[in-house]
Amino acid sequence: MKLFWRRHKKDERGFTLIELLAVVAILGILATIALPRVMSAITNSKAGKGSADIKTIESALEQFFLKYSKYPLNLQELVNHGFLKADFVFANGYNNYYFYAVNWDGAVGTAGANTTATGYVLGDPGQTPGVLTDLYPTGASTALPQGLNPTATTGSTAYYWGLDAGASLNVTDSTINYYDNGKIVTPFLPAGGVTLTYLSNTAAPTNTLLKRP
Repeated sequence: MKLFWRRHKKDERGFTLIELLAVVAILGILATIALPRVMSAITNSKAGKGSADIKTIESALEQFFLKYSKYPLNLQELVNHGFLKADFVFANGYNNYYFYAVNWDGAVGTAGANTTATGYVLGDPGQTPGVLTDLYPTGASTALPQGLNPTATTGSTAYYWGLDAGASLNVTDSTINYYDNGKIVTPFLPAGGVTLTYLSNTAAPTNTLLKRP
């Protein structure tokens, strides 16, 4: 049996402790420089998603209004009627739902009473959502509350203001009419209707951070 062996040359050696510490120190400095930039990029990406989504939703809302002369009672109706893709996510980069509220005055929507759902407010709550009282600020507008989940199968899926029809309002095809080319579209809403939560104010929210038509 042959044995193989080799002698280490004098100039072959490993790293010394000082050299290793120097490398670690350099890596630490690079990480210190790079980490804030990486975190800033992530934050900007999340904020950018919110801005882009709001513009997309606004455009879809106006297309919806042009077709039906009313705004949807919740944002999911934009998906149900083909104005947004089925995989659209109604939450920002921080997983907070976009705030959406629609006006309600109780009018069924006949030719002479077509004022319900002709106004809305929309906004991005950002990373740290506010509370509902922030919708009617007495001072500077600095926060928006998180909206309700428009895809929820139970409970409220949006807010409303206007006629006080109760803390929780269930709207069905018998209580609101959507028209297309002068004809009532039915069925239009989901079988169980759309449930809205009252904002405890007859007036539209005044927060300047909100988008509105």
